[in-house]
Amino acid sequence: MTDYKQIFIKNKANEIPSDCKEKINKYLPFYKDINSDDLSYIFAYLHYKFNDLFQFMNEKMTKGRHYNADESRELIALIDNKEQLSKELQSTKYSFNINDSYLKIISDCNNFLVASGGSPIPEEIEKLNIIESSPIFYMSNNSTFEENIIFDEEHIHKQWKKALERKKNDPEGAITTARTLIESILKYILDEKKITYNENSDLSEIYKEVAKSLKLAPEQHQEQIFKQILGGANGIISGIGSLRNKLGDAHGKAKTSIKPKERHSELAVNIAGTMALFLYKTFKEENYV
Repeated sequence: MTDYKQIFIKNKANEIPSDCKEKINKYLPFYKDINSDDLSYIFAYLHYKFNDLFQFMNEKMTKGRHYNADESRELIALIDNKEQLSKELQSTKYSFNINDSYLKIISDCNNFLVASGGSPIPEEIEKLNIIESSPIFYMSNNSTFEENIIFDEEHIHKQWKKALERKKNDPEGAITTARTLIESILKYILDEKKITYNENSDLSEIYKEVAKSLKLAPEQHQEQIFKQILGGANGIISGIGSLRNKLGDAHGKAKTSIKPKERHSELAVNIAGTMALFLYKTFKEENYV
């Protein structure tokens, strides 16, 4: 069967100017795990161009807060390019996300950039932390769209590692990845056991179905210590799901809005990784794998 999305990706990669290849290569190692060389190249190019234009914007914030006309048009075109790519690839195995802080500044730019005469930079726009040491694009990791995925301990450790790599430069993104890891293992178990569930249910509701099927629900045990531990596990899953939602609500608010630090994201990621392994091993011991 012809993969039309792969053809689209290749065409977009071929549109990238050849004279910036050396600068693009600086970012390619961040996307080496992407299963499409063309998409990796596109991500590296977008990463390079966003960093270049956002760095220039940071400089302009100290020099009158006026973003030049040429750069304004270039950034508008770049954002349009990214949005087209995202729209075309959504709900496919190539679906991707972008770093939350970059997503916010892109949204802000859509509100003030103009194509002629340059763009005054609003006072509420703060300098962006330019990410040079980790990726800003991530595959959505939705197991519904991943083909030939082997869900095992190696896969869990790999996703756990990816989340930890984001904890310093992108703590919000690390927490998102942690939540995705938990959601993936929960849905994997339910799918394997042929238990129906609502795709749009809260993480805690999906966990309750899994816990019941694996005899991990507190009410399924008599010993108080097990009831306490398993009740705590339920609280952890619920907390990770709520944490990501709260962080999403924080974007675009006042400067005093609370945002996670590296240690917060590290805690969330490690808890998610531990829980994912525990659930998978419990499932495996039940002879369903």
